[in-house]
Amino acid sequence: MPNLVLHMLTRELFLQPRDSMNVHGQHWRGVNILVIHTYFWWFTGAGYVKILPGPFEDKVNSSIDVPPEDAYRMALESMLKWIEENIDTTKTRLFFNGISITHGSNIVWGGDHKGNCYNETIPVEDPNYNIPTAFKKTMRIVDEVLSKPNVQITFLNITRLSNYRKDAHVSMYQKQWRNTTSKNVDCIHWCLPGVPDTWSELLFAKLFYP
Repeated sequence: MPNLVLHMLTRELFLQPRDSMNVHGQHWRGVNILVIHTYFWWFTGAGYVKILPGPFEDKVNSSIDVPPEDAYRMALESMLKWIEENIDTTKTRLFFNGISITHGSNIVWGGDHKGNCYNETIPVEDPNYNIPTAFKKTMRIVDEVLSKPNVQITFLNITRLSNYRKDAHVSMYQKQWRNTTSKNVDCIHWCLPGVPDTWSELLFAKLFYP
């Protein structure tokens, strides 16, 4: 049975110098299949991503404010550098899972400008429905960084196919301590079974039919 590791790289993993990746990376060395994903938390909140030039324990260091797009690019480049230095690509198959689309504003698929994915029960049916501009900018960063020839990594492009499934989020199906409304609905995570199963099928296809 192949040793499979699926890891999501969060912002906190890159708030320190690249050596901080070894905290989690020690579990990645020697695996047969490594699937990496990072996106959403880089773009939450307003303004900039704060990055520390030194370790958390160093109280003297002050944080540096970096635009989210630049921080995301730095993270991907750090990831590839770490892989180049620590992973034997002749033994480990590398995959990068693309952007997991969110549906927090129904204006992008022709809604009333005030809603989100709440009570959505059917996919977007327009075959020409396009990816929002904000996602396109991030996809361009992924394409530019992963196209560098120093590391062989397979890109699993889940973005466009997931973009149609505004109906497949946890949304009104979640159970919370209060009744779910359009104000507290989850339009980020996905129902299981559901869209993530399609991502798994894509990974399976790339594994056995490269």
